[in-house]
Amino acid sequence: MSSKSKDPNAKSSAGPRPDADQLKNPYGGGPGTGLQFPPYYKPTPSVRSRMNYFPNSETIGPDEMRISFVGSCPFPPRRDQAGTCIMVELGNGHRFFFDFGPGCVKNILAMGVPIPNINDIFITHLHVDH
Repeated sequence: MSSKSKDPNAKSSAGPRPDADQLKNPYGGGPGTGLQFPPYYKPTPSVRSRMNYFPNSETIGPDEMRISFVGSCPFPPRRDQAGTCIMVELGNGHRFFFDFGPGCVKNILAMGVPIPNINDIFITHLHVDH
């Protein structure tokens, strides 16, 4: 008798597969599109102010720019703080990154920037931390 006998109550894995529409991720538009929050996700009123920025919650005018410190940790890098990185977003849609320190990619993704849009990286000077 074989030790690998089939269980008559086991479910077959060869059943029908769900459509792509049924598998839609509520937090992203697909590979390479970054983390997207569903439309119902809004910051609570107690933390919404001019002093706090929530990704994708405000647009930049054509003649404006936003400068975000994506990481500000000096060397050695820490698990809870990314290495030095500054993101400059222009109103025309371009983004520039300065001093791309360790750990900054997770913060960039958390800000809703898709990985394919992380292109223009400038290293201002050579240090071990970026």
